[in-house]
Amino acid sequence: MRTRLLWQLLLGLALAGLIFLLPILALLMLGAGGMDYYEDLPNRYLFRGGDGDAILAPLRKESIGGKVVQYAYDDTYIIARQKPDYREYQHIAIEDSLYQRIFSAKENYWIINHHTGKRYGPFSENEYQQQRRALRIPASLVLK
Repeated sequence: MRTRLLWQLLLGLALAGLIFLLPILALLMLGAGGMDYYEDLPNRYLFRGGDGDAILAPLRKESIGGKVVQYAYDDTYIIARQKPDYREYQHIAIEDSLYQRIFSAKENYWIINHHTGKRYGPFSENEYQQQRRALRIPASLVLK
C-alpha cells in the first residue's frame, strides 16, 4: 500500500513538473528565446538572422548593422537593404554623421565589395541604383 502511494506521489510530482516546463520549452522552440542563426557569405562575411538581422564582417572590415531585411551576393559584391533598428545603436553617439544619415531614412541600401572590404552607403534607393551602375554590378544580382 505504501509503495502504491509513493508511486502515485512521484507520478503526480512528475506531471506537475512537466506541466510547468512545457510552456517554457514551447517558447524556446518557437524562437521566443531570441536565438540567432547564421548564414555564411563570401570571404568570411556572415548574415546573422534572428533578433538583430545584420551582415557581419571579418575583423578590420565594415559590417551593416540591424535590421537587414534583404540581401544578395555574387563573386564580388554583397548588397543589402536595411531598416535601421534604433535599439541596436543606442550605445553609439548619434552626433556621428554616419549614424545621423542612417537614422534620417526609413530604409538604407548598402554595397560591400567583399574582396576589398570596402563598404558603400548608406544610400537612398536612387543613390543605390547610381552606385550600382558606377560599380558595374550586374543586373542579375537582385535583393531577395
